[in-house]
Amino acid sequence: MNLKRFPAILIATILCISFTTNIKAMSYTDALTRLKDLGILDQNAQQNSIMTRGEFVKAISNASGLGDKAYSYRGTSIFPDIKAGSELSGYVNAAVDKGLMNGLSDGKFHPESFINYAQICTIMVKALGYTDDDLEGTWPKNYVSKAKELGISQGVSLNYYDEVQLQAAASMIDRLLDTDIKKADASDADKTYGEASGISNDSYQYAMISDPIYSNPEVATDIGRDTKNIGSIDLSGNPAIIKDGVPISITDIEENDVVYQVSDVTNTKKYILVVDNKVSGEITSFTSSQIEIDGVTYKYGQGMDFNKVLESYGSIEVGDYVTILLGYDGKVVDFFNTATQDNSQFAYVINYSNDMDEHRVKLLMIDGNIREFKTKINPESYKGKLVVFSKLDEDTVTFNGLSYSDTGSHIVNRDLRMLDGDYVSHNVKIFNIIDDNRDSDEDSNVELANWSELSSGEIESGKILYVNRTGTYNDINFMVTNDLFEDRYKIGIVNDVETIKANVKTGEDENGKPIYDEKTRGYNYKILVDGTEYSWSTNDSDKFYGSGSVLRVVMSNGSIDKVKEKISYEALGSKLQAADVNRLKINNDTYFLKGKPQVYFKTTEGDYILKEISDIEVNRAYKSVAVYLDKSLSNGGKVVAIVVQ
Repeated sequence: MNLKRFPAILIATILCISFTTNIKAMSYTDALTRLKDLGILDQNAQQNSIMTRGEFVKAISNASGLGDKAYSYRGTSIFPDIKAGSELSGYVNAAVDKGLMNGLSDGKFHPESFINYAQICTIMVKALGYTDDDLEGTWPKNYVSKAKELGISQGVSLNYYDEVQLQAAASMIDRLLDTDIKKADASDADKTYGEASGISNDSYQYAMISDPIYSNPEVATDIGRDTKNIGSIDLSGNPAIIKDGVPISITDIEENDVVYQVSDVTNTKKYILVVDNKVSGEITSFTSSQIEIDGVTYKYGQGMDFNKVLESYGSIEVGDYVTILLGYDGKVVDFFNTATQDNSQFAYVINYSNDMDEHRVKLLMIDGNIREFKTKINPESYKGKLVVFSKLDEDTVTFNGLSYSDTGSHIVNRDLRMLDGDYVSHNVKIFNIIDDNRDSDEDSNVELANWSELSSGEIESGKILYVNRTGTYNDINFMVTNDLFEDRYKIGIVNDVETIKANVKTGEDENGKPIYDEKTRGYNYKILVDGTEYSWSTNDSDKFYGSGSVLRVVMSNGSIDKVKEKISYEALGSKLQAADVNRLKINNDTYFLKGKPQVYFKTTEGDYILKEISDIEVNRAYKSVAVYLDKSLSNGGKVVAIVVQ
């Protein structure tokens, strides 16, 4: 997570014990408390333990504001002793990408080995922007001396290769945050490492907010790394977020959590409070001021929509099973009929197999997982279709198909969670069909979409195929959409273009003979898609795409049916700084890949040839490297094409 200094909530008293260095007890106790409160160090970190490389890479990454990147960088590992997909893999990848740490000479990271004093000094001095050229003498003395000069290691008396107790490392990290980074220019303003990393002193709040002021509550839905707001609460700028008394990241906010912005009376100290307090049960009483669940009374609180209370008379009654969401004061913020939220019976048939007398079906479940079951039904005719299923036992299902078709155009109000005039439940699931692949052996390409990904406004006919409404108010809890975000379009690049000319009569001469001028009537294109060249022609003289133009095209029956649009590059530079199977880095910005992007190199003859991303030499200076995304970066765009010249 991007870490800020948070209010000192539930800070445990840390006992001062003997310490082999000459740091004062109060100094390292304060540092440990602060770093634990910030989430830079784990809450269970022991002050007398020896700091390992694994512990330090996590701490320095968090102190450098790389927590969110560490979360997104999980899934791969460049070191054989770091398990791909582990929490540690994300921190190691983020730190290596930032240039903070590297592996050892044997090609491993050695997370369990201790990190020595000279290594910590070197990492911190380099993090501040200093290089070998800035320092006199040889390593490690030059870096250890610089750390002392900067005040980072003040009070720490260790030899170069000594093990470092966690309390000493904590003190050094705490000082690093308040140490000025090296200026690129003498006229630049002073900036601490914490400020440069997004952990500014203005964000540090060590005292509890007295007489806190709470915003109206908002209920969290469809939360992701790119979420910028929850209702009226602004999450941009990496605010401090507290849940259950500890700091969390945006991605730790869960569906139906209640969220507040909390500030002091001067509106200068702020943080985000997240409350997870839900009660489900049977209504035993229901009035205009309170609701009773299983005999326990809950009053309506600040922010409760009383229009919903009034509208609920007649739609819910004693004996109904509901879920209520409670705020920070234990009062009801929202409630919903649990039955209208239940969409667990829906699934999508991804593929099937028939082997002798055994039928098997592969289903996309509403939780996004794909599971394979036995079935007594021949599933062949159900591939690429929505079904309602039930389990006969743990490994066997039966199901019925549901028909759907174009439901026409619709009006979306994303913020009010309305589709046309109907409310969209907080637990709505959307199966977005990219390609059903019914006529091939390949799995159907279906993704689980989030309501928050939709844009307010009109959705054209053909995009929404099925809407399930439930309950008295016809709340929508399930939808099937058709390539809602136009992922079916392929990416192509113009390899050659020929202008189609025609003689057009433009007038007559003095003898009455017609005068013809040669005019552009259209264009013949050679377009590469996945490395295969296709011909496409247009009689529209306004649709000119030069050689090297990257296009979004529609394929049909092995040919280009139409060109939807030309897309512009998101980033343009001379070299890639890093690249792997999940992401690339250019111009100091990181972009994630969508599947296997098309990578085209321009030859000296002016043609384009398809290659692999691994063919791009990292840090080699090319004439240009252009990176193209499937949609805008602000909407979660990922890399679909790279053009190298």
